[in-house]
Amino acid sequence: MTWEGSAGDDDQYLGYSVAVGDFSGDGQQDVALGVPKGLNYTGKEQHQQEEERPVWEQPPSERFVGRRSEEPGAIHTWQDWFEETGLLFREEKQVGYSVSTLRKEPSMHPMYGSYSMGLGEFDGEPGEDVAVGVPKGPDSEGVRTGKISLYTHELHPLQNITGYQLGSYFGYCLAVVDFNNDGLDDIVVGSPMYTDYDDREMKFEVGRVHVLLQNKVHRFRQVVTFTGQVNRGRFGLSLTGLGIDIYLAVGAPYGGEDGNGAVFIYHGFVIRGGELIPEDLKKPTQIIYASDVATGAPISTFGWSLSGGLDMDNNEYPDLLVGAYLSDAAILLKSRPIVNLFNHSLSFLTEGKTIDIESVASLEAGCKTKTGRPVACVPLEFCLGFGGLGVPDDIEVNIEYQLDGKVNEPRLYFLANNERMLKEKLQLEREIPQCKTYQVYVAPTLTDKLTPIGAEVKYSLVEPKYRKPCSLTPILNQRQRLSLTDSIAIQKNCGDDNVCVPDLILTFTAPDTFVFRQKEQLEVDVRVVNNAEDAFEARLYMPIPRPPLQQDHHQGQHLRHVFPRTAGTNTTLICDIGNPLPLHKGVHFAVFFQEKSRTMEEPRFEFLVVANSTNGEDLRSRDDNIAFKTVLVDVDTKLTLYGSSAPYPA
Repeated sequence: MTWEGSAGDDDQYLGYSVAVGDFSGDGQQDVALGVPKGLNYTGKEQHQQEEERPVWEQPPSERFVGRRSEEPGAIHTWQDWFEETGLLFREEKQVGYSVSTLRKEPSMHPMYGSYSMGLGEFDGEPGEDVAVGVPKGPDSEGVRTGKISLYTHELHPLQNITGYQLGSYFGYCLAVVDFNNDGLDDIVVGSPMYTDYDDREMKFEVGRVHVLLQNKVHRFRQVVTFTGQVNRGRFGLSLTGLGIDIYLAVGAPYGGEDGNGAVFIYHGFVIRGGELIPEDLKKPTQIIYASDVATGAPISTFGWSLSGGLDMDNNEYPDLLVGAYLSDAAILLKSRPIVNLFNHSLSFLTEGKTIDIESVASLEAGCKTKTGRPVACVPLEFCLGFGGLGVPDDIEVNIEYQLDGKVNEPRLYFLANNERMLKEKLQLEREIPQCKTYQVYVAPTLTDKLTPIGAEVKYSLVEPKYRKPCSLTPILNQRQRLSLTDSIAIQKNCGDDNVCVPDLILTFTAPDTFVFRQKEQLEVDVRVVNNAEDAFEARLYMPIPRPPLQQDHHQGQHLRHVFPRTAGTNTTLICDIGNPLPLHKGVHFAVFFQEKSRTMEEPRFEFLVVANSTNGEDLRSRDDNIAFKTVLVDVDTKLTLYGSSAPYPA
């Protein structure tokens, strides 16, 4: 069955928008046609002929289906109806048009009613309701910001939702989806001419899409917006749901770097009242550019029109049809089956997520490197399973492990290969998870015992060597994590909170005076004691006074390593005093200096000595971590006078 506009009114755009649904609730599909320009868009006057009978006097075969209104300005003819709203309804069971009472607008300013239409449940009553896009519709003050008009399945007005920017074409296109998966139909509205006047790059007509979320009382109070980024890209010129409630496609026919168009795929999400929406959630899950699908000549205006929701290749997933009118083309984009992962985890199998690298039991547990050296080790387990609609019965997965990859000094290795990385392929059967366990060990020479030791695993599908003709290979669900991490801490004596707060006490002793140019060396005495929890990578820093001194040697107990570090003309002596330096433990040592030069600038040596660790102390206990000492210099010389006497004669 077809409907055609009259030859004299061929500028009405009859059928510019179409919607199909069960408006009457009788189980039969009805059709809604849009006529955006109306009968008198061109300014032609419409004269009611004398012999024309009012609607209510017409025979049943010609009568409108609906209620007559006696209000002033009420619409009584079907010409009045779709001249203002652009709606033209045709039911399957009877011939006629449905009308409702609307305010009459001057015909010289068409609103472009029914430029777009969508069906959904907007009032909580049985029967599908209709949303009508009116891109030049006025707001409450008469400004033509565009609007969405909602009607019941009987075409009784429900509510209007107006735009907020003149000329943005709010309502140019719309779609109905359950964006936040709450069981209520939401309305997605395109404003392809929207301009962000706060944009520093002065881009205009970038376009914007508004997702109007329906609440439990069937009002639309919360809005999620997506904004285009390309100047004159017309983002939001077309919209469609993808047959899965929470998926949405948005067309930008002049988008992309080349301006040939792009289609953006968005995934819905749960929105909690009063919370800001993270920007990551508003990013598209996929962007398809015209250049991605062009096989010969370039495709332009890709995304001018969209239609989604039909499974064209019978793989149980809805596909997407994209129009590109300047190229006289329609491109079918097929959906790949989605592999959903479950029971996927990565875990260190140890109590409390800690490992004791100092205990004898850990070293005697049987873990040895290839050289036979006992090491402390722990099991690392990775588990993975898969399922999904239309996916194969078995898949092969690439697995890549990385140990302790976020530190400069590697501390964790696989016992099997003494490497930090391990790659393998895992064959999985649908709905049957598998687990793999590897022994990993801690390097005995590690110095950083404070930072947790991490492990990461990444996984991807192996492309099958053979597949059925015209079939699409599956893809991992991009909304799930494609990598997993876990970490383990080195066991410390840090109390219940496992946070060590040390208290280092430094004592520095040196003579008050030193006799320069004697054979004796200048000896300084250093003592550091930890009076609280473990101090990790504890060190002592002693800047050496500038010439004429140089460090000769040191002696003492519990010193792990002593080395000088030079920066320019300054040299600092660094002493490793414990990793960790436990509670009530300490070091005591002496450092000897000897003269380096026979000249000196000032008659004193100044020492500023500091003790600290990588885990900081309480501010109230840091004063005793620093010691300052001035050693005065005396000069011991042997003075010999030589002379002669030559007295004058008397």
